[in-house]
Amino acid sequence: MKIHALLSCSLILSIAASCGPPLDSSAAAQVDSQSIVGSPSGAVPTGLPARLQVGLQEPAGQTWMQTSGVPWDARYMYLTTGWADNWGYGPRDGAFALQYMRDSDASGRVPAFAFYLVNALPGGSEAQFYAKTKTPAAMLSYFSDYKLFLQKVKEFGKPVMVLLEADGFGYMQIQSGNNPDAYAAVAATGMSELASLPDTVAGWGLAFLQLKQSVGVPNAVLGVHVSGWADSTELFYNSVTEPLQPHVDGVYSFLSRLGLTANQTGATFDVLVGDPLDRDPDYYQVVLNMNRWLDVSDAAPLTTASYNRYAEWLHLWNVKAGKRWVLWQIPLGNNNQLNVCNAGQPRQGYRGNATEYFFNDTNGAAHREKYATSGVIALLFGAGEGCQATHLTDVAANGQPYMKTQAGKFLTAGGLAIPAGTGGAGGGSGAGGGTGTAGGTGTAGGTGTAGGSGTAGGSGTAGGTGTDGGQVGNPAPLSATATVASSVVAGTAASIQVTVRAGPVALTNAIVYVEVYDAAGARLGTTNFPNLNVPIGGTTVNTFNWTATNVGAAKVRVGVFGPNWAPTLLWADPVAAFQVTSADPSTFNFEAGTQLWTATPGTALVSSSTAKAFLGSHALAVSLNATQAGLVQVQVPTPPFAAGKTVSFHLFIPPGANVDWVQPFVLEGAGTWRWTGNWQPAGALTLGAWSTLTVAVPANAAPLNLAGVQLHVSGASTGTVFIDAVN
Repeated sequence: MKIHALLSCSLILSIAASCGPPLDSSAAAQVDSQSIVGSPSGAVPTGLPARLQVGLQEPAGQTWMQTSGVPWDARYMYLTTGWADNWGYGPRDGAFALQYMRDSDASGRVPAFAFYLVNALPGGSEAQFYAKTKTPAAMLSYFSDYKLFLQKVKEFGKPVMVLLEADGFGYMQIQSGNNPDAYAAVAATGMSELASLPDTVAGWGLAFLQLKQSVGVPNAVLGVHVSGWADSTELFYNSVTEPLQPHVDGVYSFLSRLGLTANQTGATFDVLVGDPLDRDPDYYQVVLNMNRWLDVSDAAPLTTASYNRYAEWLHLWNVKAGKRWVLWQIPLGNNNQLNVCNAGQPRQGYRGNATEYFFNDTNGAAHREKYATSGVIALLFGAGEGCQATHLTDVAANGQPYMKTQAGKFLTAGGLAIPAGTGGAGGGSGAGGGTGTAGGTGTAGGTGTAGGSGTAGGSGTAGGTGTDGGQVGNPAPLSATATVASSVVAGTAASIQVTVRAGPVALTNAIVYVEVYDAAGARLGTTNFPNLNVPIGGTTVNTFNWTATNVGAAKVRVGVFGPNWAPTLLWADPVAAFQVTSADPSTFNFEAGTQLWTATPGTALVSSSTAKAFLGSHALAVSLNATQAGLVQVQVPTPPFAAGKTVSFHLFIPPGANVDWVQPFVLEGAGTWRWTGNWQPAGALTLGAWSTLTVAVPANAAPLNLAGVQLHVSGASTGTVFIDAVN
């Protein structure tokens, strides 16, 4: 998932006052005055409803939104590099994206995609975003994928929101030196459709529009991503006394050349796209020690980190560009979350206030109206990283799922009508209109988009009549079950036995698809069994021997398809659930990641690594980058170690790492803030081998705030120290 680019700027901001030049003493006088937001500028794109859409992130194949009983407006997912052939699980025909569009439409949701491919192209990550666009071969591959995607959108034939390259346009501005005429490979890709465009950063932006025009896909609603730090000044959490208008003007000037205003393609971007924050605010606070909370007060000045300031920025952009806004990846954490990494259980994830701001019973309606009149036409909620809260874990203090309950009340009551604007289509039949959830009656739409009645567009689990087909009048529908051991050790094979039972209609040359996925919905393994013939009422039993990898909860889902993967006869999710356990049973075994461990910024970086392991296959790698003698502290917040217990740490220090002493420690929390450590000189350890260190938690200790290891280096050091099996 995307790591919000704000983070890279924020790491700088934790040291300096801002990413841009310092303010002079008269800065306060330059700040925008509080304004009353009037009617929004620009039109709602054709085909989208003239109301404030509310949607969620939901991976392909999942059906929670459909069965939730809430008439959600939109459904989105990421498309990353590899999507075109379903990440190696199908032909390179784009069918994966088309199926997601059709599945979304069948339950009455406008499909949306975060088209996010550059980050995974060879050559680096976010810091090399612009550099990758200078390589003709990379951009040929990229724009070929984009063209294929547009062809699938055209085949779908209804509105699709396309949220292009999250933060990518901000990277292009910063990394090109704010120069739209800097080189980028566009015509140089050799694509005939792009031959008339310049090989520049501006041409790179215009390529999205040129391909939309050449493919002929007016139903693609293209969104240009606008970042609040695109001119190197972070406007919402740090440099909050900066006047907003000059920064809006500067970024607008850059993006106007990339297709935000009239240009040679004859088209412009349809909407502006933004994400207020990619993770729950308390994740930044607890894990990264960064304050990313916005004040919910309606009286908060524009010179504070507040929802008022963010709304004013949206308003200024709306007026400047004459475009509406789609806000996506809005964090789902509420103030009842447990501030722990989300493993799929109630209240897991980190605390936040975005959902409460928009949907609380007191002034949520006023907040929605404020943002709608600032130009917002869609609020799309989702997690940008696996530890964050989701709509499956956002249980509020009253024991109810917050978004399902609160947003559900708002949407069920009819939502919020917004001005369509000049030329706006708004409402009617099709993607945003009609009656009932999907434009008709019944779960899947009745006589609307999905046709028929029932979950899959017909009757019964697998569908009867309607688009998805199935067995007409099937009293005992097609079904699938699976059996697997309740616990599987990582690195060993899990035998998953899948049984598919036919109904009163035989299966002929059917395909049974089996998928294992984790708590976040990420695919862990798949297989399929083709050319299966099952008589009426008969069964077929197939075994998927899957080697368990990721430690944690896992589930199994099964699809049954006709020949050549059409039609969809059954989608059963989940049919089994089990746990993948580690060969290392320690509290902190680092088998599945860093488990929230961090290091002192500027002195080391931490990661889960297979280079060394005391138990299991992974350890925490502490890559030292100290430039001088000093302290490196590696720690984890709120460790679950009880008073009176002894905590053991296993430490591997390579020769030449310049470590002269170490100290495992625990720090108690509020009430005492007592520090307990066990200092050891490096000479007491065996370098190049694992050493065991311990520290005793006092018998009367308060709940712990931190636990970890201090390393003191005697000089510059770039070696790697490993920590494992902390128990």
